Amino acid sequence: MPAAPLTYPLGPPSVSGTTVTVDVLLNRPGAITRDIARLADQKFFAKMVFSDAGGIEGGALLFELPPSTTTDLYMANAIQEVAPGEEFPINAPNRGVPVIGKPRKLGTKWEVTKEANKRNNTLTISNAMTQTANTIALTLDAMAVSVLATAITANSRTLAGQSWATAAAVTNLNASGTNMPTSDLLSARKAIELELRGQNLDSALIHPNQELSLGQIATRMGTSIDALLGSVGIKNWFASPRITAGTATLYEAGQVGGWATEFPLVGVIYWDEKTESWWYQWSVSPLMFVDNPYAVLQLTGIA
Repeated sequence: MPAAPLTYPLGPPSVSGTTVTVDVLLNRPGAITRDIARLADQKFFAKMVFSDAGGIEGGALLFELPPSTTTDLYMANAIQEVAPGEEFPINAPNRGVPVIGKPRKLGTKWEVTKEANKRNNTLTISNAMTQTANTIALTLDAMAVSVLATAITANSRTLAGQSWATAAAVTNLNASGTNMPTSDLLSARKAIELELRGQNLDSALIHPNQELSLGQIATRMGTSIDALLGSVGIKNWFASPRITAGTATLYEAGQVGGWATEFPLVGVIYWDEKTESWWYQWSVSPLMFVDNPYAVLQLTGIA
């Protein structure tokens, strides 16, 4: 059968013209891994929420949660006036709670039969790479949502909003500063400001249903979602069906928590005599954690 051209994500070797052979792909597991990583990187939002926390040594990562009863922007005691010759009063920083996080090892593998190899069925490889990337994105996003949800619940980080779908049906004549989604976003930002922890909500994760409502409102106003959210300080936003419908997770970019990796995405290829197949196996060991729950707030009731 004729060779199937594969132009993305692996470019064809120059010696092969416009086609890529399965033999070339099987002999370049590192290239496949890089392209799977590039594909996955385009499709998930976890990297937008969690900052790079580097590597993990010893199978665990130690981090600290901020104190729950007081802000950690200031020392425990106020600064006092000191008389000449008097000893300075002792102060102490407000410390949080140490927590240990452990990475999760994730992985899978897929098969390329010797028949597919001989017949140069590059479509098999291409589909498997795309599906692997999609699965990585789905898994990491689900992990991010779970970690965020746990932190939101444990620290009561919710604020009731109003229906964005109802707001989308309001005419320009009846629209006001209090019956639009922007009012909910401003209220959330003000609530964070009053906590005196130095946080600034500038990003949002929303469900496509809420994206639709924002789009309808923006169209009615003759603007865009970016401009609408930007008017109330939301610089970054992402819509995903993995976000619970009727909610919006607001956070400060780079301040919520970290993403550490014990082992980065790595792939190996090996030959199995029993099935007469090549197997491509990948694994990655990530840890996502929230070490500042006060940099996130979830709007609820906005369906």
